[in-house]
Amino acid sequence: MIDLAPVALPETTAVGWRLLDAAAELFYHRGINSTGTDALVEQADTTKRTMYQRFGSKENLVCAYLMVRAHRWQHRVLSNVRAAGLDPGESGGEGTPQESLRVVFDSAVDWARGNPRGCAFVNAWAEVGDTSPVAAGIIAEEKLWMRSLFTALAGDEEVGTEIHGIYEGAVVCSTILREPEALERAYATAVTVLEKA
Repeated sequence: MIDLAPVALPETTAVGWRLLDAAAELFYHRGINSTGTDALVEQADTTKRTMYQRFGSKENLVCAYLMVRAHRWQHRVLSNVRAAGLDPGESGGEGTPQESLRVVFDSAVDWARGNPRGCAFVNAWAEVGDTSPVAAGIIAEEKLWMRSLFTALAGDEEVGTEIHGIYEGAVVCSTILREPEALERAYATAVTVLEKA
């Protein structure tokens, strides 16, 4: 059975969560490298000393931000799939793989409405992927989680991997090319791949 448990949330204090909320806003909208510690602590209404006490470094805060982001997305998409009467982590539920894919792609469309800069993990990889092995690992794990989800829904690793590639390409195109319909086209292509398998 494929383990689809969402990434665990980091453990921190109330002020730590204020810093994570500030990081979520600033890292995503301004960029990780463009956001200094002064802006982070000002938005979180705390001090650099407190930030370093909670996270040790900006790099650790970046990693915690990515973990929170992964958890929230993974929890949301799994909740949506299960609310539709499907359960990729167990028996597959009562619906068809096509119905499961529909829920995942619809979840991505809904998520994209509130995230106009596209995939936070693609963005983070572009900024820190080669310089932070820990952050790179978190980013890779999130992408592998999505591949595992598609594998569970398709019931086949090769098909799941192919659908994952279609999905990731659509996520990038929907943002960079300003084509919200890219995810809809990708869903149709994914269904074709599934039905041919």
